[in-house]
Amino acid sequence: MPGHNLKALGADLKVISNASDELSQLIFRKGYTTPREFALVSAAAKAIAGQMKSLVKISEQIVRAAEG
Repeated sequence: MPGHNLKALGADLKVISNASDELSQLIFRKGYTTPREFALVSAAAKAIAGQMKSLVKISEQIVRAAEG
């Protein structure tokens, strides 16, 4: 079993957070999207949000299991 690499885990979580922040800044720029681009970005955002909800549920289950 590999050792606990908390720095790597923290870095992965930071990448997720930073990507979300960067997308938000880009998407909300005035005049950024055409209607087609908006539809594409909207669909991608919904898919990502669904995946993130699943990840949050899994994380909560892991925390509950660890707390016993």
